[in-house]
Amino acid sequence: MDTQGYEGFILKGANEIMRQHVPIVLEFWPYGMGRANSFPALKQTLLKYDNFFDLSEDAPVKTPLTESALDILHKKFDGTINFTDILVV
Repeated sequence: MDTQGYEGFILKGANEIMRQHVPIVLEFWPYGMGRANSFPALKQTLLKYDNFFDLSEDAPVKTPLTESALDILHKKFDGTINFTDILVV
């Protein structure tokens, strides 16, 4: 999913997908989320899942999906390298 920072709002409306915990790949772009003010909505919806993988890593590692982990990821990509794709499972 790549919706230019609106991923959180779209996932909020995807109740059936979220209820079934369908794996999701989405662009994680702090600048776009900031412009859309959507990071809180993204966190709220993604916290229904257990783990995520940062696909920018050479060997992505399963990371427990917590609010803190999402905040760290947000900070990591709010600089020179400004986005990544994540797999949410």
